[in-house]
Amino acid sequence: MRTPFVVAVALPVLLLAGCKSKPVVEAPPPPPALSQVLPVLPFPPEAQPVATASGADATQITVNTPQPPDSVANFYRKVLAEPPFRLVNESATGGVISFLADQEGPSLWVTIRSDGKTGSQVTLAGAVVASAKKAVADTTGKKPVPN
Repeated sequence: MRTPFVVAVALPVLLLAGCKSKPVVEAPPPPPALSQVLPVLPFPPEAQPVATASGADATQITVNTPQPPDSVANFYRKVLAEPPFRLVNESATGGVISFLADQEGPSLWVTIRSDGKTGSQVTLAGAVVASAKKAVADTTGKKPVPN
């Protein structure tokens, strides 16, 4: 008589032990607001949007312009030398011209390359700064992700 009782008690325990719970997968956080990562967007003359990409902390925008890379680089030398920007670095490697500019808030990265014809492809990128992450965490109640 004890065997059916032991089986009746042990069977559900064994079945429950065999069940594995699936890990909870959290949805990725939404990308930051454009105004948070790229508050000032200096587009070159005749820019046409091509693509955007966003992650949890950064956004980049790619545009094409019929202006040649040297003309676009001259445009950015002027724009990034005036407030709210401060030109930090300029480099040219393998036909790609890059700028880094600081401003109040996120830095701005600009990359210029030939579009393969007579114009240019320009990529503008910005990222959430640590203090902005903290401000978002303070308003949402979520902890910021450490850098």
